[in-house]
Parts: sequence; structure tokens; C-alpha cells
Amino acid sequence: MTLHEKVSAAHAVTLQIDHELCSGFADCVEAAPDAFELNEDNLAVLVDLEEPPLEALVGAAESCPVSAILIFGEDGTQLAPEA
Repeated sequence: MTLHEKVSAAHAVTLQIDHELCSGFADCVEAAPDAFELNEDNLAVLVDLEEPPLEALVGAAESCPVSAILIFGEDGTQLAPEA
């Protein structure tokens, strides 16, 4: 598993993008354009985890058709997408 991972102090969450699952559909970019973009390999990357509202990040995770984006709370509980 190839992970792109960032921790947000502002939201008290960890966000992971599994680049082996990501297919570059860009649904996350559409759901949270301030937070995500596609890199040169057409894979989602997180560009800003602090500024976008948590609801936008959760919406992006839930919009991913291959569940490549996971959001975990401080205690390790998966917040999105719903399990």
C-alpha cells in the first residue's frame, strides 16, 4: 500500500490517500477543490488539510468511488468513509 498521509492539528484528524487504489477520477477535487488536486501521475494529493472545513474533507472521502481516501480521528476511529 502506497499512502499519502497528513495529520491536521486544526481538525484533529489524519487523512490517508492510498495511491494504489486511487484511479484519478477527481471526485475529491470536485468535492473539496481547496484541499485536493491531482498530481503528475493523475493521483489525488492533499494540498491543504488545515483550511478546508472538515465537512468538505469528509465529503471528498465519501465521494471517492474506490474508497482511496480515509479519515481517522485522534483515537484511530475511521470517520470517513463510513465503514
